[in-house]
Order: sequence, then structure tokens, then C-alpha cells
Amino acid sequence: MLLRRKNIENSSKSNLINLVSIVAIIVLINVIGQYVYTYFDLTGDKRFTLSEPTKTLVKNQNDVIFVKILLDGDFPAGFKRLQQSVLNTLEQFRSLNPKIDFILEDPMDGSVEAVNANIEKLREDGIAPVNLFIGEGSSKTTKKIYPYAILNYGKRVYVVNLLEPNAQGISEEEALNNSIALLEYKFANAIQKLNAERKGNIVFVSDKGGIDDFHLASLYKQLNQFYYVAKTNLDSAYRIVPEIDLVIIAKPQMNFSRKNQFVLDQYLMKGGKIIWLIDKMDVNLDSINKYKMFTPKLYDLGLDDLFFKWGVRINSDLIQDPAVYENSSGCWF
Repeated sequence: MLLRRKNIENSSKSNLINLVSIVAIIVLINVIGQYVYTYFDLTGDKRFTLSEPTKTLVKNQNDVIFVKILLDGDFPAGFKRLQQSVLNTLEQFRSLNPKIDFILEDPMDGSVEAVNANIEKLREDGIAPVNLFIGEGSSKTTKKIYPYAILNYGKRVYVVNLLEPNAQGISEEEALNNSIALLEYKFANAIQKLNAERKGNIVFVSDKGGIDDFHLASLYKQLNQFYYVAKTNLDSAYRIVPEIDLVIIAKPQMNFSRKNQFVLDQYLMKGGKIIWLIDKMDVNLDSINKYKMFTPKLYDLGLDDLFFKWGVRINSDLIQDPAVYENSSGCWF
């Protein structure tokens, strides 16, 4: 009996020691976890593991990049998943390089005056909210959110849109999955642009009609962060200098003379780049909505021969999309 009692006591002491050891290990792991970030990707294709080019880019970052994530607050589960994915991505960045730092912020939190000031500041920076439609039983509520991350690098600022739009035929769940899948690319692309040493030169052709400065203002502002942007008049130009990295021709509506075509062709043949934003026909939604019958007219641009020389042809076809887009400025969750 005495021997059996001693065995029981020894067994109890051993169990107690094991329990204390397990608790101590758990506490130690939690303490270490406060200072060391560890991430395990259990997917077969390692879809949540940073690519080697991204790792190299982040490791070579020499100065501090501070990221403000405007995605804090009370959200549905889908947006919580997006929020957590953003945090996981930036945690991986920070584990590779402590110069990548970030905070989570809710611009709609605070007093009325503070919230209004935040909204005005974001509006001035070209950041617009998204309407989030939340269904709760038979009732539905609308909430304005800012699914953006603002990266600050010295005096440079870059805004990342974290939410991919709901394209036709894509569910909200698929849109969120696409958003999560693109996070690494978006942040890596932002860091690369913030570190770009040389600003390129972009020129808009301004004398052929098309999109006015008011509607191009947001594009000008985004481009001005990384490029020198100017406008040029093709009719008064005899050549486009090689220092121009890119020419953008946005929705021209007037004829391009042979001289205009020659200037553009010579610029392209010498290594220049041109973005053509072409509408073959004069069609706009206002006219279609106003009249039951609408006959579009062709723009007389005179570019068919030039495009044919380059191996490009734009068909004079008008496609009617029967789909009706509702709530295009928001998302349902």
C-alpha cells in the first residue's frame, strides 16, 4: 500500500510538472509572438506566400514607409476578411523589413467636426467613399467606408484601392476574393513607384477635342505624383522630342492631318509610346437615355490608314448591352 501511494504521489507530481511546463511554453510563445511575426501558408499552391521579387523589393527598402489603413470599424464578415488579409500582408512586409510600418484607422470615428474634417481632407486627396449596403433581415442600411491604404514615403504619397469593383457577372464574394488576391501586387507596386528615382514625361494631346480638363483632373493628380505632365498642340508641333516618355490621346473627335500623322509615326518609330483612347463613334448615354431612337455618327479622325500601317484596325461596330446596372456606386453585403 505504501509503495502504491508513493507511485500515485509521483504520478501526480509528474502530471503537475507537465501541466506547468505546458502553461509556461504557451506563455513563452505568446510573449515571443508579441515581438516575432510568424506566418504559415498551408495552401498547396502557396497563394498567401510572398513572391521572391516582392521579398527582394521589401528587403531593399532603405527608408521608412508608413501605411495608414482606412479599414477599421464594424464591418460584415467579408470586409473583416479583407481587413485581416491586408494586416497579414503588411505583417509579412514588416517581418522582412521593420521600416515598413502601419496603423489601422477609421476615418468615420470621432466627433462630427472631426469626421467632417477627415472626409474633406480625403476628398481633397481624391479619395471618395464607397457605399456599403448591409442587409439585416428585412431592413437594409447604408454605410460609407473607405477601403483604401495611404502610403507615405518622405514627401511622396501613394493611395492603394483595396477593393476591386463588382464587375458584371461577378458576385460580392468573388470581388472580395479578387481584392485579397491582388493585395501583394498592389502594395509591391506602390512601394516600387514610391522609390522611383526618375520622373517620366507624359504629354496629353489637347487640340483634337475629347475629354476636358475637368474630367481628367483626377488622372492628372495621380500622374503628377510620379511624372511630369503637360499638354501639347499637334497642329503647331513639327516633332515630338525623345525626352517625352509617353503621349496620351484621349477620345479625339477632330481630324488628324497628314502632318499630325507623320509627327506621331516618327515619334513611335524612334521608340516612343502612345496610348490611344479611341471612340470610333459619337455615342453617349445622355443621348441614348433621352431619345427612344439614336443613330450614332462616325468621328472623322482620318486615322484608318495610319492604324493599318501599324497593323491595327478598329471596327465601326456598336454593341448594345442589355444588362441593367443597379447600385453601381456601392456594394451589397
